Amino acid sequence: MEGTVGSKYAFIYRRLLTFVPTIFITITIIFFLVEIIPGDVAEVLAGPGANMLEVESLRKMLGLDLPAQERYLRFLLRLITGDLGKSLVTPMPVSKLILDSLPVTLTLAFSSMTLALLIGLPAGIVSALKRNTKFDLLVSFGALMGISMPGFWLGLILILVFCVQLRLLPAAGFVNPLIDPVNGFKYIILPSFTLGLILSAYIARITRSSLIEVMLQDYILTARAKGLSERIVIYRHALKNALIPVVTVVGFQFGALLGGAIIVETIFSVAGMGKLLYTSILNRDYPVIEGVAITMVSVYIFLNALVDLIYMYLDPRVRYG
Repeated sequence: MEGTVGSKYAFIYRRLLTFVPTIFITITIIFFLVEIIPGDVAEVLAGPGANMLEVESLRKMLGLDLPAQERYLRFLLRLITGDLGKSLVTPMPVSKLILDSLPVTLTLAFSSMTLALLIGLPAGIVSALKRNTKFDLLVSFGALMGISMPGFWLGLILILVFCVQLRLLPAAGFVNPLIDPVNGFKYIILPSFTLGLILSAYIARITRSSLIEVMLQDYILTARAKGLSERIVIYRHALKNALIPVVTVVGFQFGALLGGAIIVETIFSVAGMGKLLYTSILNRDYPVIEGVAITMVSVYIFLNALVDLIYMYLDPRVRYG
């Protein structure tokens, strides 16, 4: 028993120790990738009518005239103190912009993933249990359509149908569901459905294939031979092991939602992290680009570590590895 607990905590410690170097390497890559983005923020801020002297003066005031190595060291020192700097376009701190937009993106991500699980998991389970039936073929076809469907196309179709033609839902904007549940639901349903429908296709396919593979294992045949009911065999023995690859997909896709919602947030004018990143790239607002990217990557790495911990619960062999 003590060995089991020790192995469990050793596994957790190993995962936590990899967090710091991964974040450091990611921060370094993000900084120098931002450095090679075409364009000059000083020219953007100065405007098309500014002369070279004004542009150079603005560049010096923003510290953009310093060597990249020196700006990188200053950037690291600010990060150690929790300072992400200030936006070059607006006088607001980057952390304030992120804290304002992160809850919006998290709300969209949670609602989209919830919708995807409510659709994808039952569809995949029933499809696996009714293999090669009409329902299975229907789910497989729907999943293929969902995976092949571009998010921006689906979003525009939903706007055209439910906003322009039927006039049932608003086409753009965001209202916090915790403050105004009714209007919040109206504003979040279309972007959530746009992301959730595509994600449900991935979840349905991986659930179906994983459950079919597990149902053919020897221990399932043994459980049936012992006279256990089919319900107990499925939900107690098969489904838990079949969910391991599903957890991987859910964890990765939820992390991808934080950055992959850029197009959907732009289409529906949702003021989240994706929209903030898109606007910052257009304005060459380097501190905001770096801050948003670091936040997204940090959450993504945290979710990967969380997925590993869930593995440890679902499959005890992981904690002994």
